[in-house]
Amino acid sequence: MAKSNSFCTPFLHPPNTPVNVGCFPASSSKLGTAEGKATFRVRFSPYPRLAVVAKGFVNTLNASDDLMALQVLEAQNNVIGNQGITTKFRDGSSWQRWYLKGYVDLPWNDDGTRIGHIVGHLYNFRHFLGSNDLFTYENHGTASRTKWEFGPWQLLVDSIWETDRSKDAMKTGGFVLTHVLYLERNNKLFGAEKAQNLCFFLELALGFIEGAYVGPSLTTGRREDDPFVWIWPGIDLKSPQDRRQNWAFHHRYTGCMSVLTPMWEAWSGPKEQEWIRRAIPIYLEACRNDLTSDSRVVMAQTGIEMMAALILTEKDRVMTLGQYEGLHTAAQLRALMTHLKIDTSLPTAMKCRPRSARGDIADAVIDMRNAVVHPTTANRRWLANQDTNAWDDGWRVMLEILELAILYGVGYKGQYASYVNGAGFPRVPWV
Repeated sequence: MAKSNSFCTPFLHPPNTPVNVGCFPASSSKLGTAEGKATFRVRFSPYPRLAVVAKGFVNTLNASDDLMALQVLEAQNNVIGNQGITTKFRDGSSWQRWYLKGYVDLPWNDDGTRIGHIVGHLYNFRHFLGSNDLFTYENHGTASRTKWEFGPWQLLVDSIWETDRSKDAMKTGGFVLTHVLYLERNNKLFGAEKAQNLCFFLELALGFIEGAYVGPSLTTGRREDDPFVWIWPGIDLKSPQDRRQNWAFHHRYTGCMSVLTPMWEAWSGPKEQEWIRRAIPIYLEACRNDLTSDSRVVMAQTGIEMMAALILTEKDRVMTLGQYEGLHTAAQLRALMTHLKIDTSLPTAMKCRPRSARGDIADAVIDMRNAVVHPTTANRRWLANQDTNAWDDGWRVMLEILELAILYGVGYKGQYASYVNGAGFPRVPWV
């Protein structure tokens, strides 16, 4: 029988259902005397966000005063307004009223904020991570709990079992709560800067595992049993359905989360975080099914060129930058694939074909990309004559190369399910 001690989070909500969180004492962070009340509500517009309406009274307030920052309990956050931030005055009176309406935005990371643990939420994260350790969630049913560690962090993940209601919500394009996260740091308090760094990392790492942004959203920093001392609203979520089955999808029962350890080590290094912050968002944009095919292909190629230059000329110094830039685009891609021990031969079943009969995978995908960015009459005619599945095949192959390059960049040596090869669940090719 499932246990009932699910993670305590003030922002837990039923599937796709707005819910009132509560009313708390509040003030404008930039006007310490502007005391009032703030009411929170989880809303779906179009993805889960934390709406807030705050108001109060103050003796002196100028029309130019900035009320876009709000302090609720110990949490200080900016507020972005859906219809603007307003201030109301009553002329000739000894008091004036301030009024703030919008959505909770990024926090003020005050060094004095001390956090004991973080609780966050993931949406449309398709990876059911297993485990027989079961817990119940009100309005959600049963969840299974797994534990992961990376660096100084301990991460508990509750994978909520799919219900008919959640399946229907996903099919109609909704963002469904699929996982609840609990994080702590060696049983020690930590500051807001560390919490922010952790949330940024998880947005990218979990997004890379899913192939789309999934959170963590509506995240609270808590000391013990208090409602919150710190709030992280989460990134804008996009493209909720029709996602590609990427490498990690095929390992959702076999340890896709194992990428967290090498990625955290790279993230914590002196030089790696900068390219991770750039490469993964490019990868996630290239993964989006709601973009046109040519946009996805061009975006994927942008990421590949970035990673090829990084790996070949900086990380491993296989060649100089001048030598790299002296190669044409297909040769640059071929050099990257060869270095990562990725087979460049053209699979018979692949519908994306090169212009030359002697061409390989690098030629096939670069020919397609060049035909898009150089739309001459001959290139448009060549594209029109391609098989109807050529775009999809080429896009998936390019994403696989980009995935592998990012995994190589962070030092991952685990399992990898190949779209091109399809030979079971081998490890990444460079091991």
